[in-house]
Amino acid sequence: MIKVRSGQERSVYADLKKRPEVRDVYHLFGEYNFFLVMQADGKNGLGQMLSQIKEGENVIETGPVLFTADSDFIKTTRSNSISTSG
Repeated sequence: MIKVRSGQERSVYADLKKRPEVRDVYHLFGEYNFFLVMQADGKNGLGQMLSQIKEGENVIETGPVLFTADSDFIKTTRSNSISTSG
């Protein structure tokens, strides 16, 4: 999930939709603005993608991450970083 600066939702949405690793973007109401469905090559690939997204000037933070591989639940975390412990 992603939280963006007030008034920047449309531009961030458009930028996210252009990213090939972002499969779907859902607008939320509440603490976070968007829920993303992304495809990554492992935890490191996901971490790199989230770092790139967080570098955007209008992105305030990323939130809870659900990482799955082969439909198996691996880790859920609520922070600005990804836990790589299993």
